[in-house]
Amino acid sequence: MSVFAITYGTAAALSFGLGVLDLTWITRNFIPLTTAAIIFSSALAVAVYAASFLPNRLLSPHGNSGVFVYDFWMGRELNPRAFRTLDIKEFCELYPGMIGWGLLNLAFAYQQYKQLGTVTNAMLLVNGFELWYILDALLNEAAILTTMDITTDGFGFMLAFGDLAWVPFTFCTQVGSGVHRAMPHMLCRDALGCAVCAAAIITKLWPWPVVTGRAAYCCYVGGAACIGPVENVGRLGATRSAHDCACRQWTFLANLTVNSPHAPWLCVRFRISL
Repeated sequence: MSVFAITYGTAAALSFGLGVLDLTWITRNFIPLTTAAIIFSSALAVAVYAASFLPNRLLSPHGNSGVFVYDFWMGRELNPRAFRTLDIKEFCELYPGMIGWGLLNLAFAYQQYKQLGTVTNAMLLVNGFELWYILDALLNEAAILTTMDITTDGFGFMLAFGDLAWVPFTFCTQVGSGVHRAMPHMLCRDALGCAVCAAAIITKLWPWPVVTGRAAYCCYVGGAACIGPVENVGRLGATRSAHDCACRQWTFLANLTVNSPHAPWLCVRFRISL
């Protein structure tokens, strides 16, 4: 969290505050940066796949089928490490992609500021909502340790590409389209009125207790089941299953509302889950 606060705060202060950092370099080089992220994530996937054949490696049950393409995609090693201490999967899951996403959003906002001399309400709302999402993920880092990505899936091309390329360079498309598609005469600060802004904020606020509450509950139950007595595992598992059945649909609806810009993809994912 401190790394993100220092990085994001310094970039915002040097660009919007002092004007000595030109963040539009990021937006002007968006395609080269995306290409570099794809190349780096692919190389990382190759490296961790090759390293998984070294002795004393904990393999993922999902990525140890013996089929190269499937294992490379899913990830053969469960938690590959660098320098014996850095968990590459957990690190990539949160830090480079999430922090990069926040900086890309900030760069597009700065580009709009340079073009118009102001930042529109729409740009402020999208940046605010997505910054809130990033901060929530970083503040609740412990919760990620109970997710399927960490406990079950290996670290292969799917997660390497998703964490380092897919998340930052596709999740910022809302603010990017806000810069490139809007007409100059529409980009006044009051183009989005107070009533519309308030409705958008309320729409985004109501699902948050559902999403974060369920995540906290699953983290608590999952953690208790892992560290508690053996006889409690069955009872806690049954409790968690009953809870999931009771609120799964509400949770999916809340997720769709919070992540509305990505709703089409989430609809497909949730339809498979149901």
